[in-house]
Amino acid sequence: MHENIDDDGRIVTTRKPHHCEWCGGVIEAGEKAIVRVYKWEGDFHNRRMHPECFKAMGRSEFIEGGFSPGYCKRGKSDLESEVEDD
Repeated sequence: MHENIDDDGRIVTTRKPHHCEWCGGVIEAGEKAIVRVYKWEGDFHNRRMHPECFKAMGRSEFIEGGFSPGYCKRGKSDLESEVEDD
């Protein structure tokens, strides 16, 4: 179960490198990132995403059941990532 704490697309400039929760790629220090703070199945999460990955997550179909970090390609929804793999 997902509980939104701060998961509305707040943009920050990172002070250190992070891994994007969506694509698994590096968000370098000084780059823009979306902050996501939420609880998933009772566990607290504080994550970062590329802005284009956050938009792609909004276009995806499997979000209610969760997703595996790093599963999708940068800026691509779940379906767009699967099509590229074919």
